Amino acid sequence: MHKHIYMSRNETNLCRVSPNDTKENELIGPRIADPSNSTLPEDESCLRNTTTGYNCSPGISRNKTEPLTFPGRKIFLEWEYPGKLVGPNNSYVTDTTAEDPKFVAWVSQLNLTYTPLEITGPNSGWSYQPPNEVFVGDPAVNETVFVAITDKDLFLTPFNLTLINPHVRALGIMIAG
Repeated sequence: MHKHIYMSRNETNLCRVSPNDTKENELIGPRIADPSNSTLPEDESCLRNTTTGYNCSPGISRNKTEPLTFPGRKIFLEWEYPGKLVGPNNSYVTDTTAEDPKFVAWVSQLNLTYTPLEITGPNSGWSYQPPNEVFVGDPAVNETVFVAITDKDLFLTPFNLTLINPHVRALGIMIAG
């Protein structure tokens, strides 16, 4: 069982008209699913905005104009030390066989892309969201992706992805929509 990754320092604030204008540490909690800060100035908040594509109403029948994140965005990451009790009844203990972290693996359904990890402190660092595409017009990182902190950048495909396991220091999920 691997450690978890937290991307709370610069995760997007869904209450903003422009989610990519989120300030550092603007979320209320440390997890991706924690609520965003809704005490924004009215001109920056999407809560009372009535313009289609810029308001916070459900988007089942329409797209929000600005994506939650974009290729080239600097993503701050924090992860835990191994040995933490996890699971629904704390019956699993996190562990790893990986060496010092050096890369971020971005894993989607069709692709695995690595970016260099810049270490900023104990169990923290940053990397840029990869800009490459699987198919023309289809970014390598879109929708929900798994993010892994690894010690190597192995050449892997969806068919042999389990070979990454011994090299994973921490694992998380990112919504890149």
